[in-house]
Amino acid sequence: MRPIFVVAFVACHDATPSSPVAIPSQPVGMFPRQHVEEPVADAGVEPDAAPAPIVSEPKQCGWVDPTTVKRAVEGCVDDQTRMPSCEDVHACSACDVLGRSYKPAVVARALDCVRRLDGCARCEVLACIDRARKGSCPDNSSTEICMKIGFKCPAVSMEECRMYLSGMNAAGRAKMLSCVSSQEGCGFGIHHCAEEL
Repeated sequence: MRPIFVVAFVACHDATPSSPVAIPSQPVGMFPRQHVEEPVADAGVEPDAAPAPIVSEPKQCGWVDPTTVKRAVEGCVDDQTRMPSCEDVHACSACDVLGRSYKPAVVARALDCVRRLDGCARCEVLACIDRARKGSCPDNSSTEICMKIGFKCPAVSMEECRMYLSGMNAAGRAKMLSCVSSQEGCGFGIHHCAEEL
């Protein structure tokens, strides 16, 4: 009986060579199964709600996004040219008013834009002026008045103030200081005051 047991053992042993080939495939087959289970577990978790879309306020009439305006480089000047003539400009341009508050080069850019308009729509005219104003040469001499404006109306940043005042002459800056420093002017914002020049 003892030899029979050995033979049975050998027979058992001889029958197993095919199984070691299959053994490595079992763990390999298990990993994809575990990987599949992870998404199933995640599927039960409710995804976070999508952030609410940012709703921008309606643009003010004549307001031009400063990111769309090519700003003049440091070192350029807007007040070393002659003030452009208003003779060949139609009435809707408010040419004389611009000349009282802005430097000559700023006025010239605004008028060039107005000449290309099809009509006299108020918002389009104001947009021409705003684009010319925001594209003015940076002028550090506006810093002092902007500091006063910022003290009276903290909502106006130095960068924004200098963008508006750099293209203005002394008279225009004085009007801006008076307007933005008032409670009403500060409440409506610096763009409102610039339109009131």
